[in-house]
Amino acid sequence: MLYWEVKVLTRPEAEEAVAAVLTEAGAAGVAVELAGGGEEEEEKPDRPPCPPGSVRVKAYYPADESWPDRLAAIREKLNFLREEIMPGTVADLEVDRVAEEDWAESWKKYFHPLKVGEKLVVVPSWEEYRPSPGEVPLLLDPGMAFGTGTHPTTALSLQFLEKVIRGGEVVLDVGTGSGILALAAALLGAGRVLAVDVDPLAVEVAEENVRLNRLQDRVQVKEADFLRPEERAKVAALLGGERPHLVVANILARVIAELAWPVGEILAPGGFFIASGIVTGKAEMVKEKLTEAGLLLEEEKKSGEWLAFLCRKGS
Repeated sequence: MLYWEVKVLTRPEAEEAVAAVLTEAGAAGVAVELAGGGEEEEEKPDRPPCPPGSVRVKAYYPADESWPDRLAAIREKLNFLREEIMPGTVADLEVDRVAEEDWAESWKKYFHPLKVGEKLVVVPSWEEYRPSPGEVPLLLDPGMAFGTGTHPTTALSLQFLEKVIRGGEVVLDVGTGSGILALAAALLGAGRVLAVDVDPLAVEVAEENVRLNRLQDRVQVKEADFLRPEERAKVAALLGGERPHLVVANILARVIAELAWPVGEILAPGGFFIASGIVTGKAEMVKEKLTEAGLLLEEEKKSGEWLAFLCRKGS
């Protein structure tokens, strides 16, 4: 299948707004990567240099008859964002036509085994890796979903998972993407993991990664929008009435804020909420929403412009 790949260079503080524009246009997936350096930059030497700390937001759209209208809407909204809302933070977009298999192959140029934290090692499914004593390998093929451990928000989430998983927990992963956090929770000892995503493509990819890691007995992946009340009821039914001991969400700051109350309601007393994907400028807003929902901040981790929060629900 053919896709249009849209890439927007931006500053971290505008990443969430750019991602929202691309998502609202019907993206088949949105990814964020650190810009500057790397093999992708070397392929296009005529590209303007990236300011330090820049990120590139990527989105993919089916190459069908709706594409011209989608592109026009994306350009219009990005222009408004660039000129009226956040001047100087959003560069112009780039557009390329790619085949799904070509897109998948592009990961292999820069995705290599990566140790995150003290135990977890994220290993591309196409590479051989011999773990050292104490390491926990996590096999991953991101396909057209997202989350490889290379982005700070994912790495921070994985580090928190290493800290809080003790064994036997029921875990809910909201917005699972490639399934990396759900897989990590299970590999670290969680007894049962339910991973949900609104994107059917992400669900398909995450299910394949579950099979790669032979975790079908402990990790279940389903399509669901946890922000919608009727879908939350579906999630609760899938959990069989059990309250999760841990909820993890690596999404966007505004979505984390919206998730606060639903997470507070479903989480077991004393349970943890790992919230990541929060740019520093939105931190206080997110903290306020979490506190209102009875989720008390225990620790925060920072990497560049990004924050992850570890919260606990009162007993």
